[in-house]
This record gives sequence, C-alpha cells and structure tokens, in this order.
Amino acid sequence: METPIAGSHLSPYVAAPLTDQTIDFAALAVKTVGDAPFGLTATASSGLPVGFSIVSGPATISGSTVTLTGDGNVTIAANQAGNASFNAAKTVTQSFVVQLGSSTTCAATGTILREMWRNVSGNNLSDFSFQSTPTSTSQLTSFEGPTSLGDNYASRIRGYICAPQTGNYTFWLAGDDAAELYISTDDNPNNKARIANLVSWTNFREWNKFTSQKSGIISLQSGKKYYVEVLHKQGAGGDNLSVQWQLPDGAVESPLPGKYLSPYQAGQLSTSSISFSSSNTSSNTLSESLSETVKPGLYIYPNPVSQQSNVEFTLIESGQTNVALFNAKGQLVSKLFTGETQANIKKSFVLDAGTLQNGVYLLRLISGKNSLTKKVIVLK
Repeated sequence: METPIAGSHLSPYVAAPLTDQTIDFAALAVKTVGDAPFGLTATASSGLPVGFSIVSGPATISGSTVTLTGDGNVTIAANQAGNASFNAAKTVTQSFVVQLGSSTTCAATGTILREMWRNVSGNNLSDFSFQSTPTSTSQLTSFEGPTSLGDNYASRIRGYICAPQTGNYTFWLAGDDAAELYISTDDNPNNKARIANLVSWTNFREWNKFTSQKSGIISLQSGKKYYVEVLHKQGAGGDNLSVQWQLPDGAVESPLPGKYLSPYQAGQLSTSSISFSSSNTSSNTLSESLSETVKPGLYIYPNPVSQQSNVEFTLIESGQTNVALFNAKGQLVSKLFTGETQANIKKSFVLDAGTLQNGVYLLRLISGKNSLTKKVIVLK
C-alpha cells in the first residue's frame, strides 16, 4: 500500500475542448409603419436557444417579438452565450427597412407659424388675450423663436407636428418671460391641452430650471399630425423661446427641428382664438370642445350689460385662477379676479361696467390647463 499515492501513478485532469457553434439568422423582409408585432426565428448549431436585441432603429423587442415604433432602418442582433460544452457564438445581425405606408398622410413642410404683437405691456400671459390681428407673422425653421427682439410684446407659435415614431415623447419649454406649451390629441386645435409652462423666465435653452418646464409622457403615433401651440409674453430684459423633445428611441433634439413641423392652417379654430357668432352666452361654447371628463364653466349674465353683470365659474381642478377683461384689440382693461379656487365649487363676482365704453369685450379665465373665453357686450 502506498500512502499517499505516488505521483508516478497520477496524471492531471485536462478539460475537453469546447465546441464552436454558429447562428443561422435569416434576412428580414421590409416592413410598413403600422404592421403588427412579429416574431424572430434563429437557430444555433449547438441547439441552444438564441437571444435577440435591437442594435438601432425605430423598434423595441420583448423576447423574440419585435414592435415597430416608426419608419427607418432597424438592425437586430442574434446572440448565443455558450455553456460548459460550447463556446459563445459569433453575433449575427440583420437589418431591414420600415417604410411609411400609403395610409400615412402626415408630411411636414419644414416651418411653423409665428405671430407677434408689439406694444403689449406686462410679463404675464393673462396681460393679453391673443385675440387681435398680430403686428407681424413669420415662419420659423425650428420650434424656437428669435432672441433679443425687444420689450413688451406677445407671440404665439402654432402649427402641426408630424410624429416620426410611435411611442412615448417628452417635451421641454424654455423662455423669457412667460410661456405655455399646448398639444392636441390630433390635428384639431380644440382638443389641445397644456403640457408645460414657465412660472418665471429662464435663460436661452435652460431646460431644467422649473419642474413645470418638462411635460409628462406624451404618447404619439408615427405618421399622425398633431396640433401644437406656444403662447409667449415678453416684458422687459432678455427674451427667448425654445421647445425641445425626446423621441421614443431616446434621442433628444434641441430645439425640435423643422423637418417635423408644418404651419398652422387658417380656418381651423384654436381655443386661444375663439370667435362668437351670437351675444347669447347662456351656453358654454368652449367647454363643448373639451373632453367629456373636463367641463369647466364660465358664465356672465345679463349680457349685454348696461351697469353690472354677474360672473360665475366652476372648475374641476383646484388651483390658482385669473380672470381678466380685454378690449376687442386684445388689450388688458382690468384684472377682475386672482386667487386660489377649489374644484367643483362655484365662484362668483360682479362685473361693474360703469366706467366702460359701449362695445365688445372679452372675458378670459386661466386656471391650470383650462383657458375659457366669453364675449361681453357693453350697451348703455
């Protein structure tokens, strides 16, 4: 008996060499925006399961199922990591094109409309109604206004976004002094909702000064046209206005480029420029254009008014509320109400027209995402 066993009787363990493996991943066909999610198939010579990942392009993947998010080139990688018997396989990639379908009618023209009103005092949007004919108009080649134009003016940028990808977007707003960013659920301005605003001025392209500058998640569909609008008020000092966005694929574009934009088309009514065909204000014209779950009300009676009228409003969200009266030129006449309001609680006050001249006026309420306007006729 040998204790311990002599080395002359022993030999070291030598692991068997790992076997190489390859992946067979066939070419992928051209797809069209709007196609249903589809599955991928690839095989490894080892028989082990193959995994997939998106290298680039407008698509997402879960397991082996691909979901298209827009048009463009998509590259997908197939991988097999190996095991105790097989080496990792060499990654194989396949690319394919996602094209716009014939049903996709959205086509950007490369510009967006900017309207400007000169000689408008004040720093706040409530100082102006945006109802009168602008002093000048121009076309912007990106979602960004000019800087250092001067003091005491108001501007509005409005038009349409042609979404390049399907998925979740985020928007940011920067400007000086006050601004609000709206987007519609479609190309109808009446369906717009505020998604970002400035509580005070920011520097040029300063995106993260206030939490209100950044929108929540905005879901858009590739190839669909969406109405978009910014209201801007400049008092004194520096002036700027810019919008940037982040696309579903994570890319951030600052400012939002003109290749996705088209100017507003006259004749489509926005809630910031409501016209009235009758002096009868017993029905709330604006609330009919809001979603069925959001129906704030603004009422004035009697109307026409000779001496005094009662103004009443009810909102479905609590918050800071401002009510002001403007003349037919969009100039501020009087600030009638400023304060906190509670949801679903009616507020009322008296409009004294004793010092007002005969004519047409505009009563405007701003509270959170709600902006309501009523025509008031003074007739003594």
